[in-house]
Amino acid sequence: MKLEKAIFRQSHIYFVAFLLLALAAFWYTYIVRINEQESYRMHLHGAMLFLWCIMLVIQPYLIRTGRKALLRRIGWSSYVLVPMLLFTTVDLLRYRLPAASKLGTMDYFAVALVVNALVAFLIFYGLAIYHRKKATIHARYMICTALPMVTPITDRIQYIFFPPPYRICHKLKAIPLLLLLALYWLI
Repeated sequence: MKLEKAIFRQSHIYFVAFLLLALAAFWYTYIVRINEQESYRMHLHGAMLFLWCIMLVIQPYLIRTGRKALLRRIGWSSYVLVPMLLFTTVDLLRYRLPAASKLGTMDYFAVALVVNALVAFLIFYGLAIYHRKKATIHARYMICTALPMVTPITDRIQYIFFPPPYRICHKLKAIPLLLLLALYWLI
């Protein structure tokens, strides 16, 4: 029962924190450089995901305040938003792939992460819609739709705010790598 209360009473707070983390993650890689983006595709993709995150914040708040009519209208808008999110993600992926003349190992990992995240998102969303008449199950699956976004957010936060040791190795040529790694993990 405590889990259900947390889901219905406080999940909007958790999603606000999630949205703030997303903004922190994409601040330096996208938001600050918004006019430097090479294609409108990035803007559409970012807008769709931002709208989804906003919807994840608003819907639990509407449940808490008892505004079910508005909750349903916003829920119906997901029938437009999710196909747009799917389209913009696939379109951006198709746009970015030909730019790499020869894909390396990390490129394959990046493509796999995007495809896996998209499939997971669609499964969670599909299950949420399938169980839309059962509020607690529906809410749990809607919460799970945020999980595929965790990897892009945490990867960027880790890369920006906690740089890996290999980014500073060229500056410390005389120090053995093991010592460098030990120092990195101690700091």
